[in-house]
Amino acid sequence: VRGKPQEDHLILHHSNRICVIAVAPSHPMLHNDRKITNIDFQVTPKLNRLKNKVSGKRKRGAQWLNETSPLCHVTCNDGSKYTIDSCVKGKLIEINELLIENPNLLKEKV
Repeated sequence: VRGKPQEDHLILHHSNRICVIAVAPSHPMLHNDRKITNIDFQVTPKLNRLKNKVSGKRKRGAQWLNETSPLCHVTCNDGSKYTIDSCVKGKLIEINELLIENPNLLKEKV
């Protein structure tokens, strides 16, 4: 992603055109016994992905994403930082809010 070696993402695409973005097993944050200490959804000073409010059948109010839009910033216990990008163009429907309480959910298998 963005020319960074091995920082791969996993896109799970359903037939109803919903995509789930996950971290690929080859991503470096999943290796070397790293622990995820923080996931920050405040991607810019004015944009917080957690404030995404969606309503209705046509998902009004959803944030628009392109392939390089950041979804969150991840910090590990060794100080390394990674950005998870959307990788697809579309609307952001939902963020898994359990990631706030337990950031290591990113490391669990799909």
